[in-house]
Amino acid sequence: MIKQDGQYIDANNNKWNAYIYTEHEAAALSKTLVNCRDCKDCNCCKDCKDCNYCFKCSNCKECNDCKDCIYCNLCNLCDDCEDCEDCFKCSNCKECNDCNHFFDNKKEMK
Repeated sequence: MIKQDGQYIDANNNKWNAYIYTEHEAAALSKTLVNCRDCKDCNCCKDCKDCNYCFKCSNCKECNDCKDCIYCNLCNLCDDCEDCEDCFKCSNCKECNDCNHFFDNKKEMK
């Protein structure tokens, strides 16, 4: 773990804000990420890339503020998602599956 530009950075280029987290906390959070790369302030994720502020996600790419998005193989550029699967460019989703370009994820739109 190194500190650079106000970030703690692990071996996979995952980063944690040094103003929010101590080095010890960042190192502990790093251990919760499995095979994640280039993520920022994430926790308990697996096989993710370029995500920010996510928790308990798997196989996500470029997600923001997501929670429990498990097996989102096509999840891309999401915001505030929860319990999503195979989503793409969603926003403020809750418990959605196979979403494509729905920015408010109205179930009746499917």
